[in-house]
Amino acid sequence: SNAHKVINGIIRVFYKDYSNNIWVGSNVGLSYFNIQKGSWQYITFPNSASPFVGSIVEDQAHQIWVSTNIGIYRIENNIAVHQ
Repeated sequence: SNAHKVINGIIRVFYKDYSNNIWVGSNVGLSYFNIQKGSWQYITFPNSASPFVGSIVEDQAHQIWVSTNIGIYRIENNIAVHQ
């Protein structure tokens, strides 16, 4: 199943967060390897968009932020929230 694979497309950026999860941004979206579950998780963007992910950062509160070709998003419960 696709739930156990990294996102398709051309990989553009990797990021290891505070909890040791590995985030992968591509030209068609974002996913991360959830270290506790041992599986890949996909991030859902508004309107079923598949954005080009340019960068992934984590703030002091350990929230993940992503810059894309369609805006800046904060990740909340596996959903990208437009900022």
